[in-house]
Amino acid sequence: EGCGIIGPDSSMGVPFNDGKGGVYATELDPEGGHIRVWFWKSGSEPDDVHGSNPDPTSWGTPYAYFSLGDECPSSHFSDMQIIFDLTFCGDWDEYTYPTCAAKYGFPSSCTEFVANYPSEFTQAYWTINSVKVFSK
Repeated sequence: EGCGIIGPDSSMGVPFNDGKGGVYATELDPEGGHIRVWFWKSGSEPDDVHGSNPDPTSWGTPYAYFSLGDECPSSHFSDMQIIFDLTFCGDWDEYTYPTCAAKYGFPSSCTEFVANYPSEFTQAYWTINSVKVFSK
């Protein structure tokens, strides 16, 4: 369960790679009752993001905001992990992939597509310069 969001322009895929990446920041603030997420294109992030004392109150409007409360208690967010994932065939993989694949003449199996069409994945990679985690 959950809510979907659409990321800002150039925050993923070929436009993200062509723009030399960017910076993501997520704030989980149970006391404030929210989760907020920001994205900045490479070179446009606030200076304090690179330091040891970031100040989310100075970062402007986040592109995602989730309220914590009765319907989504902060207790749902504990023992968190950071996961980097390349979801090659979409979030639902074998459930929705065959319908989309048929439109473009690709194999009906995601596994077969990934195994036999490596040229479709030349832009699927991660280069990570840093990961920082802060707590109050």
